Amino acid sequence: MTDALMPVRHSGVFKCPRCNVVAEQHWFTVRYEDREGKAEYYWGDGDYLAVNQCKNCSQMSLWMGSALIWPETTTAPSPNADMPEEVARFYAEASSVLQHSPRSAAALLRLSMQTLLRGLGLKGDLNAMIGTLVERGLPLAIQQAMDAVRLHGNEALHEPGDIVLEDDGATALALFRLVNWVVQDQITRPKDIAAVFETCPDDKRAAIAKRDHKPGLSD
Repeated sequence: MTDALMPVRHSGVFKCPRCNVVAEQHWFTVRYEDREGKAEYYWGDGDYLAVNQCKNCSQMSLWMGSALIWPETTTAPSPNADMPEEVARFYAEASSVLQHSPRSAAALLRLSMQTLLRGLGLKGDLNAMIGTLVERGLPLAIQQAMDAVRLHGNEALHEPGDIVLEDDGATALALFRLVNWVVQDQITRPKDIAAVFETCPDDKRAAIAKRDHKPGLSD
């Protein structure tokens, strides 16, 4: 996200942390009322509270000083648009805990990778599924991405060893990008190629199938 779109206190337009739409923001001060009914109003900067309301979704966010304290934000990249729903649920959960526990995020990303490969029809544990793809000609870079997520996730699930993720948010953040790259390679790229190939004339695709000894056009 560019600096111009990031949420900033008192900015009139930014990407809403509630609906993720760049929209106009309306600002309000927070009214505090004690038990005796005395009301006080806080103005200005410093440690005062403020609320912004998004014009697009009408939902509110809470600020203390210059910090957005609710909803919590994440630096994790958005999931690939082609990420299967079940995989995306684990990805979103990993994103929500990244700031508090990179180790937990890594474990959830490992689970998202495992779920992704099982959804592609592979069998066995994660290591075995990656091995099957390697036998089928998986590119080295994608194999390394898968194994990096697997190894860091394994370390997060067990007693810490050579890899220490608890204080390494940068490594955990990189794992999100790797998961997205795997989805790009295994789902998005084949889908896009197939969509373009289907626009070729039937007789030309039939000739290609015959050339490559394929039994059907869809093979």
